[in-house]
Amino acid sequence: ASHEDYDAFRGQGAAPVGNNMKSDNIYLQTTNHFANDVKLRLSATYESLDFFNKDAVGIRLWDNSLTNYLQNHNSAQTYSGALEQKNTLDKHELTYGAQLKYTKLKVHSYKADGVEQSYNYGPESLMVYMLYAEDIYHINKDNLISFGAKIDYYHDGLGKESLEHVLSLGFVSLLSDSLKFKAFLVDGYQYPTMYQTTFLPTRN
Repeated sequence: ASHEDYDAFRGQGAAPVGNNMKSDNIYLQTTNHFANDVKLRLSATYESLDFFNKDAVGIRLWDNSLTNYLQNHNSAQTYSGALEQKNTLDKHELTYGAQLKYTKLKVHSYKADGVEQSYNYGPESLMVYMLYAEDIYHINKDNLISFGAKIDYYHDGLGKESLEHVLSLGFVSLLSDSLKFKAFLVDGYQYPTMYQTTFLPTRN
């Protein structure tokens, strides 16, 4: 768990003159190991962010109006479960698994110039279903190649769905006891963060 209270030298407007942020984070995780190299990971996370912005010129909102004072308090709760298994077959290290992740969002307060605003913030929940697999092939004791694939299915609280994938190819070589060479190629899609879709009332 952690708590931060700080004054950052930045803001959402063009001429910030005051900015205060408070954040709280709580993280819990447990890992259970079973036979045949199977493990189950369960985790829960709580995040809270309360910020206040003051700007000399004004912070532009979604309706193109300007406010000199913007205050926002929001939080997110995330629950995750992952089941994974590892197998070794000759020179191959195989890993495959499935994961579920559920995030619940809440905007506690959103004020412009001290007045509570009514705004459609975006999705208040997000469910992600994930399947993944990786094969690490040992060419010899100093060189290996890795292949990875991951499929993500997203479903948010507004009914929007998205099926995405990530493919990866990597090569690692131990050139000496103190020098290692790594090269990776990744093809995939990065889903927008909750800050980009829900917790950014000034987005256009």
